[in-house]
Amino acid sequence: MSLRNCVRCGRLYAPQRQEKICPICFREEESRYEDVVEYLRDHPGASHAEVAHAVGVEEQTIYRFIEEGRLEVGGASYALHRCQRCGCTLQAGRHCAACQEELARELRGAVQALSLRTENRIATEDTKNKVFSRSIRK
Repeated sequence: MSLRNCVRCGRLYAPQRQEKICPICFREEESRYEDVVEYLRDHPGASHAEVAHAVGVEEQTIYRFIEEGRLEVGGASYALHRCQRCGCTLQAGRHCAACQEELARELRGAVQALSLRTENRIATEDTKNKVFSRSIRK
């Protein structure tokens, strides 16, 4: 079992998956998220700054929820959230659909190239270890 320090509070904890924060900070984060969602239900179209002030969270926390795809933005704040690759406006996430597809295509190409290189290396190693009958003299 491996132990890590929480990136937020520094506490030592045993991660269950790949999380970077301890269970205590995770519960606090989920509580903040629920508060933001509840405020947005009661005040649809509220700006990032208004939500942050009313709920008592930093605007960066709200931006992180949007980037994680947990919140969608609309109205006046819509223009504030942009694709990290091409800069077009978004409602949720880090990349627009076109950039997501392009990134996926590039990733598939890289995986395919890596797999071909691995296959060629294995074939070359197999050939090196074989002795062909022509090379054996009587």
